[in-house]
Amino acid sequence: MTHNARLVCLADVKAERVEWLWKGRIPRGKLTLLDGDPGVGKSTVTLDIAARVSTGKEMPDGSTGSLGRVLLLGDEDGLADTIRARLDAAEADCSRIFSVAAIR
Repeated sequence: MTHNARLVCLADVKAERVEWLWKGRIPRGKLTLLDGDPGVGKSTVTLDIAARVSTGKEMPDGSTGSLGRVLLLGDEDGLADTIRARLDAAEADCSRIFSVAAIR
């Protein structure tokens, strides 16, 4: 089996500033994971942030929010009985929030 690696010389990489969705906490356009023990509120925090982004509402610390669309990835909680219910409670604009239903 042959493995090919594509190397990049860092001298050829142009440095860029990080753009923040939530300054110092969540970078825009990067993968962000919330990790922790079961039952500590990771899903609740995630959906609260999704609701804030869907409406442009300020972040929990009072910093300026950012209006956008949200893609939720996960299969632990039910869309109708848990996720939608929590988004409604957080006053989300659900027309701006999407979930992956299936992958072919």
